Amino acid sequence: MGEKAVSVGAVGAVSEEESAPGPTRLSDALIRGLLDVGVRCAYGLVGGAVAPLASALHASRLRFFHFRHETGAAFAAVEDSLASGQPTAVFTTTGPGITNALTGLTAARSEGAKVILLAATTPAPHQGRFALQETSPHASPFAGLFVAGPLFHYGAAISDPSELASVIAALAAGRARLGGFVASVGVPINLQSAIVEPARHRSFVPMRTDGAAAAAADVADVLFADTPSAR
Repeated sequence: MGEKAVSVGAVGAVSEEESAPGPTRLSDALIRGLLDVGVRCAYGLVGGAVAPLASALHASRLRFFHFRHETGAAFAAVEDSLASGQPTAVFTTTGPGITNALTGLTAARSEGAKVILLAATTPAPHQGRFALQETSPHASPFAGLFVAGPLFHYGAAISDPSELASVIAALAAGRARLGGFVASVGVPINLQSAIVEPARHRSFVPMRTDGAAAAAADVADVLFADTPSAR
């Protein structure tokens, strides 16, 4: 077997195996990253723009709960996180699929749950056309949904497969944050099925020692600190 090259940081280790399998879809790599950071259950509603991601969820070891409405899915994720102490995921399609989940995600922020939103976004070539369900920085009310702010401690809209490793690392750091963590990750449908080469995806492996856990929490509190006006 090939040796592992491991880079150790304050919140864990990022490992890359030479013996890794062949290329995989970004959706599958993203779900594997969520498993790495402790997510075990995902709640949501399938739509066309999130179909590849839903397929990856269904094929993974995550427990996959399909709801009739995104609001119910988001609240279920919140209560699961609060009861288990573990991070959970919510998945939605574009447009109203996201806005329907916002009430539950607001509750996650105020109640101290750890919830990660996985949402479909509009591919770059189709942005700026102001279609009914366009989900991009050009379309209100979605401009601030994939950045840190009053609702999300962390947000990212993936525009290239090479960004995935840094997104997973940020989610791992936030997962260690004391007092809850709410994050949003947007992925356009054309990238959900994009191929990620093994060398471009690295799995985050959390450290297990008490000292490392305390250091992770300290780092996460600095990275994702609440402002007095946005707890």
